[in-house]
Amino acid sequence: MKENKLKLAFITNRSLDKNQISQIEENSFIDLVNLNTLSINHNKLSNLSCNAYSTSIRNLSIHHNNISYIAPSCSNIFGSISKSLDISYNNLIGNGIDINDQVFKKLSKQLFALFIAGNNISSIPDFLLQMPNLRVISVGHNNISLDKIKKSIQMFSNGYVCQYDAQNHKKIHNCFNYSIDLSDSKLNEIPTDTFTKLNGLLKVL
Repeated sequence: MKENKLKLAFITNRSLDKNQISQIEENSFIDLVNLNTLSINHNKLSNLSCNAYSTSIRNLSIHHNNISYIAPSCSNIFGSISKSLDISYNNLIGNGIDINDQVFKKLSKQLFALFIAGNNISSIPDFLLQMPNLRVISVGHNNISLDKIKKSIQMFSNGYVCQYDAQNHKKIHNCFNYSIDLSDSKLNEIPTDTFTKLNGLLKVL
């Protein structure tokens, strides 16, 4: 038993993509104490109960499922993910999920990348776009209006303007690249002042 647990401790990545998984039993991954990346994409998950997961996870990808319930236990997991969370294409709003309270407000302030495409989202809360370490966000295939998309782009890097020391000819701090994916957002125009304040820091994918 000790030998098996020792072997499990060496597992850092686990992919269960493209299966027929409809539920994950409690404590399924709890012994994977060094599990860093977990991928359960393209399955049939409807109930997300995070008692199965270890708080060592820094990258969680569960896109293309059909999640209609997120257990309170997921607060700890969402709060420990610092690199990437992908919950795209789960129809969360259509399935009755309060995405603000159950997901967005639980996220770690250290989160680097967030993928929330395909969830019938109509707006992105300001506090989410102002998370200090968020550099990548995917919001396409939702129901966000042009005005709200424009506001989101402008807010995404607001407060993180790249400063330049002219005397020493170098950038000082807050020089980051940002990426925002707006695929299939039904855009019929790009307002002329949308990107003017970004100083080349933002990539639109």
